[in-house]
Amino acid sequence: RAEAWLSELVDRMGPRGGGLIHADLHVRNTLVHQRSDELCVIDFDDCGEGPWLYDLAVPIEDLSWVGREDVAREQVLRGYREAGGPAEPWLEDREPLDAMIAVRGRPCSWPPSRVRNCDHSWWS
Repeated sequence: RAEAWLSELVDRMGPRGGGLIHADLHVRNTLVHQRSDELCVIDFDDCGEGPWLYDLAVPIEDLSWVGREDVAREQVLRGYREAGGPAEPWLEDREPLDAMIAVRGRPCSWPPSRVRNCDHSWWS
């Protein structure tokens, strides 16, 4: 049942909804350069094809333990937009992002094989 629901969600996002993702983009996988304050991302072990929304869900879920998921969501989405992320309808809808946050909270949550029957090239 969960697989069918995730497949439907990914279908709604369409072919522009995914591609290469880090898949573990939480604060412990970032470094800040001491002199330039430039943010660097590390640990690409989980990198692969998937929905871009998942990379937004990871830091939101990671910061939710402080009890401010609403603030984390707002800040992550603002940073995404300021960095030039595409404005997609699925980005404004709470359900897809909430779903990715829920998926992130499950152990072993992102093997792409869990979602089947998806004809988007970035998924297969």
